[in-house]
Amino acid sequence: MCAVWKGYRRPGKPSVPIMAIPTTAGTAAEVTINYVITDEEKRRKIRLCRSA
Repeated sequence: MCAVWKGYRRPGKPSVPIMAIPTTAGTAAEVTINYVITDEEKRRKIRLCRSA
């Protein structure tokens, strides 16, 4: 259930899905354009990069 805050209302339409990835402080992960997703179950890493 959505919390009701003063001045805010529940969105009328479904929102866009959001993926949040935690990072380690001090690694500059918040400013780099490259990232790696590790799938430990399948024992593989997927490298992704984006040009600025």
